[in-house]
Amino acid sequence: MEPLRRIGRTSPSKCSDSEFALQRFVGQISESKGVHVLLQAARMLHQRRPGSFKVVIYGNLDKSASYKARLLELAKGLPEVE
Repeated sequence: MEPLRRIGRTSPSKCSDSEFALQRFVGQISESKGVHVLLQAARMLHQRRPGSFKVVIYGNLDKSASYKARLLELAKGLPEVE
């Protein structure tokens, strides 16, 4: 499995250990798994507390070209997502 896409890097050193959150998704990437919801939440959190978290998504994006495009669009501009 390969990362969704490395958009940028966020250093945990910007936040104290108690303020930094890491969320991972590993598995089949499909709309029914709700990866888009995770990315929507990441966008909202980025607006409120940029750099306070990191989202790492691993899985196969080749099953649905349209869903892949949707996820990449949602991840665009989010340095906390890879």
